[in-house]
Amino acid sequence: MFLTLIPIHMKIGVLKESTELFDGWYVKRARRGVMEGELDVEDLRVEVHTWDEWKNVSKEVTDLVIPSNCCNEEGFKMFDVSELTCFENVKDVRLTGLKWLESVVIGEKSFTNEDTRLDSRPSGDFYLQSCGRVKELKIGCQSFYDFTTIMIDDMPSLEVIEIGEVNKVSANFDYASEFELEDLPALKSITIGDEALSQCFYVSIKDLPELTSIQLGASALVFINDDFSELHIGNLPELTTLTTVNNSCTFFNPRIIDLHYMPKLTNLFLDKRCAFRRKEKVNQYGIPAIFRPYLELPNFSLSRRG
Repeated sequence: MFLTLIPIHMKIGVLKESTELFDGWYVKRARRGVMEGELDVEDLRVEVHTWDEWKNVSKEVTDLVIPSNCCNEEGFKMFDVSELTCFENVKDVRLTGLKWLESVVIGEKSFTNEDTRLDSRPSGDFYLQSCGRVKELKIGCQSFYDFTTIMIDDMPSLEVIEIGEVNKVSANFDYASEFELEDLPALKSITIGDEALSQCFYVSIKDLPELTSIQLGASALVFINDDFSELHIGNLPELTTLTTVNNSCTFFNPRIIDLHYMPKLTNLFLDKRCAFRRKEKVNQYGIPAIFRPYLELPNFSLSRRG
């Protein structure tokens, strides 16, 4: 099964504040239409219970509801809402307990309101939990820009996480203060694009037995200026690659750093001008010597002036 949310832009639509696939799906548009071939009706609410009903829903429907425990036929392999441009005002996205789902692919600038991006207060929650068959999560650039929460948990088959793109402005979850990837037994690769998750307070990437690669774009995983900020990376027995790009502020500002057990890490590249440069406490064991040049550098003071 594939859940595909392609790039979307809404100018006049109004969407219910919460969108939750665990307990039904709701979409509202300020447009016209019901089922294909029927007369236009303003602001009509349509409930979809089966795959056949879904196939016949007009692109112009104003209110679309998939109630709980509906559309669960095994034949419902693809959920494609690319023609329903209704998601830029959504502030609560939950994919929870979807037993047939195999892939989550979200396009660029989804769940991001371009008109209010710089004016609105950051808010929004994204949850991907307890979907036992999902193998990949891919999120396009500039989606979930002002969301403050990203939670990925209880995903035993998840192998790939891509949030934005390296060498392309991504800015996903720009206001999320916490980012945890833990106890994901099948996870093999993590990619986080440029400027994504750039105001972190707490980051933990650990207990991932199959993880081999972490690729970070320019200024991904930058920390806020806080005396209690923490970075934890460890218990990654298969990790071979941890890299960012030139001129990147990745891992700048965490005060407490915990690095442990990465015995196979051979490809490490961080920007020495920024990485770990405001550390106050470092716990390290079982890490290769290639970390030493970064950890031995003196701290960088923000108060220093040229």
